[in-house]
Amino acid sequence: MDNFDLRKFLAEGRLFEELNPIWVINSSEDSADIEQAGPAYKEAVINIIKSKHSDISDKDLEASIEVMNDTWYNKARSNAKGSNPEDIKVSAEDFAGGAIEHYEDALMPSNSSDQDLPGESLDTFDKKLDYYLEWNGIPNLNDFSERHRNQFRNYAEKYLKPSNASDEEIMDAMRKYTSKYYDTKDI
Repeated sequence: MDNFDLRKFLAEGRLFEELNPIWVINSSEDSADIEQAGPAYKEAVINIIKSKHSDISDKDLEASIEVMNDTWYNKARSNAKGSNPEDIKVSAEDFAGGAIEHYEDALMPSNSSDQDLPGESLDTFDKKLDYYLEWNGIPNLNDFSERHRNQFRNYAEKYLKPSNASDEEIMDAMRKYTSKYYDTKDI
């Protein structure tokens, strides 16, 4: 450290580079994974996410990172198989931004008050399910295609209805469904 020159370090932009590393996905890479970017990259992604949502659970953090990892896997695969593949550069901020968006849209607990929930007014499972399929809270399936809403309805009929699932159990199943299909092209 005796030869460390702070001005040169800052002028070269290396401080920013350490806080926001770049993952370069080779143009021929058809199975990209965040682990290939190295531990410093993943640590930067986690720090960026936690700086915005310090109370995010480890489960939601990993799920959100995995959604973005799948996104970049798919983009890299399409790029590598395309007619003119190019290296892809993904900054930690861009990766984390997508993970944050997924968390906020699909996983983040709703800040709505209890009056937004149907409570006792919906006395049958079918009424609760219909309510949640049209619900605008978080999570919701309103942005998904009719096919996806029907697929979730079939799942709910088969697995949730027999136990007369509670509002919380229905919402948890919706969170898992939206998390799984959030970044597919067929929403």
